[in-house]
Amino acid sequence: MYRNLLLREIEKKVDPFIIYHLCGRLHALLHAGMRCAAAISCVMNALSQAGSG
Repeated sequence: MYRNLLLREIEKKVDPFIIYHLCGRLHALLHAGMRCAAAISCVMNALSQAGSG
């Protein structure tokens, strides 16, 4: 549920290649045992940096 909501928000601002890359990163963070909220905040930080650059 969160993922779809997050993706919809991201799609408004970022091109699909970056979304694909960030999803891979999120997946890797979750597999590394990071909590979901922490992983999402990591990705959102990366996203805001990508958007401002």
